[in-house]
Amino acid sequence: MPNLVVFSRAEKNFLKFSKVIQEQVWRAFDELEKDPLNQKVKKLRNSKRGYRMRVGKYRILFTFLKKEKEVQVVDIFMKKSPNDYLQRRKLIF
Repeated sequence: MPNLVVFSRAEKNFLKFSKVIQEQVWRAFDELEKDPLNQKVKKLRNSKRGYRMRVGKYRILFTFLKKEKEVQVVDIFMKKSPNDYLQRRKLIF
């Protein structure tokens, strides 16, 4: 089972959400720990390591490092437009 690492940007956004959304995101974290590439996960276009997971209107942006068995949650945000991913592409290294 991979380790889950939450970056500070994602943690700040997580703490701003309502308790209901936090619970939904927390359940999504559990799913990511069990199977990082499950059916709810989609690969980001033009990215070698970037993935996203949908949680209602919110998206969890993360990388999955297979060798290290680590899921790195880079950002959590409410999707408002398709450009949201373009703006955050630099976060996925």
